[in-house]
Amino acid sequence: VPQFDEVTLGASSLVVADRVSPGGELGVSVQFYNFGPKEKTFKPDVEIQYEIVKSGRGEKMIDFTEAAVSIPEASCSQVTIRKRIPVTRLARGQYELRLSVTDKIRHQTIIPSARFTVL
Repeated sequence: VPQFDEVTLGASSLVVADRVSPGGELGVSVQFYNFGPKEKTFKPDVEIQYEIVKSGRGEKMIDFTEAAVSIPEASCSQVTIRKRIPVTRLARGQYELRLSVTDKIRHQTIIPSARFTVL
């Protein structure tokens, strides 16, 4: 189990299915730790950007952003993401999922990534 200090944004391993069928969904699971709290609510102020790029070309195929307020159990100590991303627009080939997670209170960003293949 990795050790995380209390002031640096940290992440578990980004887990995705390594193979996805065309028209299917990519399952994503990851946890982030140690967000700064908002003064009055003690909740995190987090922005999460999801990017799927075509391997070798860097072309963005899917790109969207959400705030941690849309994740009901989000807290400063931990934000857990379990998401299914439709990949209906992706042709067969290799891709990379990049999550850019920004703690707006502490001005820290972490960008875990994982590769997968559409069969």
